[in-house]
Amino acid sequence: MPNTLISIVTLGILLSAPTVSASPPEWIHGGISEGLKLSQGKRSLIVQVSAPWCSPCNQLEREILSTRSGLASVLQDSVGVRISFDSEAGQAATRKYGILAIPTTIILDPKGAELGRVEGYPGRDQYLQALRDVRRGKRTLAILEKRAKAKPDDWDRQIDWAQALLARNKESDARRILEGAMSVGGPVGGRATRVWGRWLLRVQGKGDQAATHFLRAIESGLYQGTPDENGFRYWAAKAHHVDKQSEKALAIFERWAKAIDDPKTPLLYLADFLVQHVDHYGTKAAEQAIRTALSLNPKEGWLHYLLAKTLRARGDTADARTAIDKAITLQPKKAIYRNFSEASP
Repeated sequence: MPNTLISIVTLGILLSAPTVSASPPEWIHGGISEGLKLSQGKRSLIVQVSAPWCSPCNQLEREILSTRSGLASVLQDSVGVRISFDSEAGQAATRKYGILAIPTTIILDPKGAELGRVEGYPGRDQYLQALRDVRRGKRTLAILEKRAKAKPDDWDRQIDWAQALLARNKESDARRILEGAMSVGGPVGGRATRVWGRWLLRVQGKGDQAATHFLRAIESGLYQGTPDENGFRYWAAKAHHVDKQSEKALAIFERWAKAIDDPKTPLLYLADFLVQHVDHYGTKAAEQAIRTALSLNPKEGWLHYLLAKTLRARGDTADARTAIDKAITLQPKKAIYRNFSEASP
């Protein structure tokens, strides 16, 4: 066949062929080992660890991960692996990679070595920029160490480095840095306290040590009257719960409520704690705490959300709908409320 005729025939085939649009990137929901197999040693892995009860996880989901453009920005040419923090795979990943906060997004090279991570959800632009920094090699352990040593008085840099060390099981070096930061107090000490306490609790599973750590931070007086003090009480209770000491966990909230004139805050934290562990403490105890807290703070959207969760857990879907609608009315931009509302039933 003459070359000219071949060209005409080929052109006709191309013009008549149906247009196939590129498939949108997708997540796999297996585990990291499955992701590495799919990457075939050629593509990096994006490992996203989250939980349905985590408010920033829901915000990340709604603003980025559930949109086609956002998902494409996150995954690019990588294999995406989504893991529930509460699952067996999630707990295995937490221990292996030292996951201290959720959501956590980790980028692994094709062999499974960590290139860097993004903790939490600081907002769409900041999150995507942080991912770009990781891809460009700006969050490696060597870079974080260099940044920390260049400014030894910058405690945020020191804690960033310590966290990276913990993720690589360099516990003694990380602890030395964190203890220095904890002695400073204030926001710096609070952050360092949380990092070390979560390492003990979430990664090491040492509930008793974690509870002691958080209670000592409260007793130090460095955080009196601050949000950190409230958070440390909550984490101490969680640590007691993990250590199967329910009475000690609940006693923290009881002492807290008795020690102050306005018990709204301890009741809010107690309600959250009971809902978080509703399988252990039961829906009746959770609902009682929530309604008591709501009697003092009826405009707190989070309490209406907790009530909706509790009511749905016991099968009261109509009243759960009323409660979540109230939460959305109070805080319409909070993704966790809308995601809960849109989930079945």
